[in-house]
Amino acid sequence: MANDIGMIKMIELYMAELSIALPAETVLEIIEPKQTQPLPKTPPAIEGVFHLRGEVYALIDLYLIASGQPLSANTGKYIIINPPTTSTYALHVSGVSRMLESTSMPLQESVATNLSNIESMADGVIQADNASLLLLNPDHLFNAIRNQPS
Repeated sequence: MANDIGMIKMIELYMAELSIALPAETVLEIIEPKQTQPLPKTPPAIEGVFHLRGEVYALIDLYLIASGQPLSANTGKYIIINPPTTSTYALHVSGVSRMLESTSMPLQESVATNLSNIESMADGVIQADNASLLLLNPDHLFNAIRNQPS
């Protein structure tokens, strides 16, 4: 959530060697991996669905999109995301690094070649400890996955 000086609260996530940030206001919960059920005829980045307290969530492997390699099943963390304009879903990540607060800068050029596959899903870049992190837009991510061929 932004305050009067333009600071944004974010959660830094990592997937193997890649780190990204998500707006904290879109993160509902961080949970341990659950058993998923595969869905036929869905894009490869959708690992399947899982149930949690009566709700069904699609699970998206962001590392597969970024690197072409899937994360190992039943490892890491699931981040339940509630974007402003799309459906609630979960991201499969290796882990959560920290909460941070920073300003976002427009995405003007490639931050790192190993993130080029997900740059179109970002709103900008943040600086944290002399590193640049992509600030992902959960709505853009959901729409990009939904539009992938199955």
